[in-house]
Amino acid sequence: MTSRSLNLLLICICITIGSLISALSPQIFKVKQENTMKLATLGAGLLVGSALGIVIPEGIESIYETNQGNSSIVGLLMSAGFVLMLLIDTLIAPHNSHVEEGKVHTSPATHTQQPQIPHRMRSYTPLRPIEDNTHSPAKALSKTAGLTIHSFCDGIALGAASLSNSSNSLSIVVFLAVAIHKAPASLGLSTSLLSLRPQLKTSLYRLCILIFSLSAPISAFLTFFLLRLMNFNNSDSSIPGYALLFSGGTFLFVAAQATSEQLEESTNKKQFIALFLTGIITPILLSLVISD
Repeated sequence: MTSRSLNLLLICICITIGSLISALSPQIFKVKQENTMKLATLGAGLLVGSALGIVIPEGIESIYETNQGNSSIVGLLMSAGFVLMLLIDTLIAPHNSHVEEGKVHTSPATHTQQPQIPHRMRSYTPLRPIEDNTHSPAKALSKTAGLTIHSFCDGIALGAASLSNSSNSLSIVVFLAVAIHKAPASLGLSTSLLSLRPQLKTSLYRLCILIFSLSAPISAFLTFFLLRLMNFNNSDSSIPGYALLFSGGTFLFVAAQATSEQLEESTNKKQFIALFLTGIITPILLSLVISD
């Protein structure tokens, strides 16, 4: 086993353990929604900083070093990653409403009754339990599928980063972004699944958590070995750069959508901005420290 594959293995083990611990935490102690939102906001900032400051520039540099890059390819690959996440969110993510259909509320200003607008549960930051009177296990499978595919795409970035020329610094930065982003997602998924009990069997709950926790590591290794196979005996290949640009597009979509939800839920805008900017700056500074 090469040093790069060993490093990737250690990173994947850490991500899996962290995801499982986050998923188990609601059963061990009470987790405050406010703290989860803070972590999710920091994670969204890390994704933006990693994408714009590390992953995308590294991908562009990689393909231009091989004289196989142009602006059209860069835009196409990033757009492909972004559109893929859009399709997943639209077609696979569960569409839950947090307000019962037909329910009305009284406007303080006019004292008139107005229908409340249902708030959609998105798949990338499941910070609220699934609200479904039927407690159908199908909801658990739908939410798990959406989050697992998101996590699978995160693994592509990890695998591609491990093959880049600056693999050590890039891998650490991407690992940090993915790990912190997955923690609130794993926590939220676990909370959502627990809300479906007792109709949801314990075995199915554990299976959903395990699938989600292993999705990014499996994707990372598949990407790593597939790119190595395609890049075999060809040090000038731009394929890892293509994968990084695609991953940059997925990062940007997930970060943008997660930021939208957390900004909507935030009651302290200054704190939100501080955490988000901290997340953006951290991977850039970290990459500078590691590269030095």
